Amino acid sequence: MDGAGSSKGHRIATSRRKLLASAGEIPEQERHDIFVRAHTSVRPKAAGDRRWSPMWPSHCLIFDTETTLDPAQKLNFGAFRRCKLVGSRYVCVAEGIFHRDDLTNAQSNVLHRYKDDPPILPEIEYFPAETQLGLQNHTSFVRRVFWKSVRKGELIVGFNLPFDLS
Repeated sequence: MDGAGSSKGHRIATSRRKLLASAGEIPEQERHDIFVRAHTSVRPKAAGDRRWSPMWPSHCLIFDTETTLDPAQKLNFGAFRRCKLVGSRYVCVAEGIFHRDDLTNAQSNVLHRYKDDPPILPEIEYFPAETQLGLQNHTSFVRRVFWKSVRKGELIVGFNLPFDLS
């Protein structure tokens, strides 16, 4: 729009479209980007105003699995740790082993021997905690440990998870 103080002289403000229409030149409608700058005020934090969840959940579940070597890659066994956030680090509160539901007796005996070996007891850093490794089947692990952690919104860490899930 041109106004009285514009570089085009002292004309009454007239839209560009009207000027072009009077000259017989009406171009097709042009599209232009619009840039807007917005300023917001920062609201002071009230004592009970927590709209966001904490950065790190109070508990986490960490697990890894081992599979068969054949193309089916069925679950053989896995190990897990449940940890609690204390200060700025997670400390172990429980640890265990899980195995596939249809484990053979020989495979089961190997896991039981490993579980019962005192030198491999977990370093429990938070008490009260289990004093020995728990051993359970896959179904029990999923129901009692994994889904419990999911429902509580805990951090879940699975090593090589994309590979194990495929």
